[in-house]
Amino acid sequence: MISTVRQIKFCVALIGLVAGSVFHAAPVLGAILTRQEFSGDFTRVSVSPFLENIVPDKSEYSGFVAYSDDGTLSDWEVNVNDLNLNLNADSS
Repeated sequence: MISTVRQIKFCVALIGLVAGSVFHAAPVLGAILTRQEFSGDFTRVSVSPFLENIVPDKSEYSGFVAYSDDGTLSDWEVNVNDLNLNLNADSS
């Protein structure tokens, strides 16, 4: 149970990091951006000893953010392959 809670905290922190870096690229005055896709790799640098067997050393992530014409966030999705995470606007 404790390792599950720690895994969830790690996953939430990871998603927060990815989502924060993508959402920071929100449309600015004069820019027209309706959908932005992103993907990449991450490598585990350090992790609690409790999570070493749960969190993969490397993984890939992908997703997208979509904005309405007035610049408000209308849809998003984040996938982390080796953690079996698939989060989207409906799951929050």
